[in-house]
Amino acid sequence: MGLFSKVVTQVKGLLNDAQEASEDVGSIARQSVRDLEVDIAEVEQAQVGIIAEQNVLLAKIDAANGNVEKFVGYAEKAIAKGDDALALSAINDKNKAVAERDALQAQADRFAPSVVAIQEKLDKLRQRRDEMARDTSLIEARSSVAQAQDRAATILGGVGNSESATKTFDRLNDKVQRAEAQAAAKVQIAAQKDGSAEANKYASLNADSPTAAQDELAAMKAKLGK
Repeated sequence: MGLFSKVVTQVKGLLNDAQEASEDVGSIARQSVRDLEVDIAEVEQAQVGIIAEQNVLLAKIDAANGNVEKFVGYAEKAIAKGDDALALSAINDKNKAVAERDALQAQADRFAPSVVAIQEKLDKLRQRRDEMARDTSLIEARSSVAQAQDRAATILGGVGNSESATKTFDRLNDKVQRAEAQAAAKVQIAAQKDGSAEANKYASLNADSPTAAQDELAAMKAKLGK
C-alpha cells in the first residue's frame, strides 16, 4: 500500500470514527423503523396484486366448473330425449370445459406458493417492525449508559496518571537539587579562596581547649592558693 493510500485509509477511518461518535442512536433507530415500514408498504402493495391475480384464477375455475355442470346437464337431457347427436355435442363441450378448468387449476396450484410466501414475508417484516419499535427506547437508554460509562472511564483513567504533570514535577525537583548543589559548591570554593577553610581545618581539635575565662579563673585560684 502506497503512502497516498495509507493517508486516504487513515482519513476515512477518522471520518468514520467521528461519524459514529456523533450518531444519534435514537434517531437512527426510529428512522430504521420508518424505513422498514416503507418496505412493508411495498410488499403489501405487491400482495394486493398477487391476491387479485389469484382471485381472477379462482373465478375462472368456478366458471369452468359451472360450464362442466351445465354441459353435463345438457347431455343428460339430450339422452332423455333420445337425441344422441345433441348429447354427444354436449359431452364434447363438457370435455372442453373440463380441460379449461384443469389448466386453470394447474396455474392456480403453481401460483399458490407465491401467495403463501409473500404472506409469510409480510408477517416476518411486521413482526420485526414491531420488535424494532418496541426496542427503540431501550437502545436509546443503553446508548446513554454506554456513553456515560465511556466518559467516566476516560476521566478515571486520566486522574492521577498524567505523565506530563509527573515529568514536569520531577524536572523541577531536579532543577532545585542542582541549584542547591551549585550554591554549596560556590560556598566551598569561596572558603578555600579566603583561607578560612584552612584555618578551620583543625578547629575541631581545639574544641576542648580552655577558653580565656577559664584561664583567668585558674590564675585567680592560684593567687588565692586555691
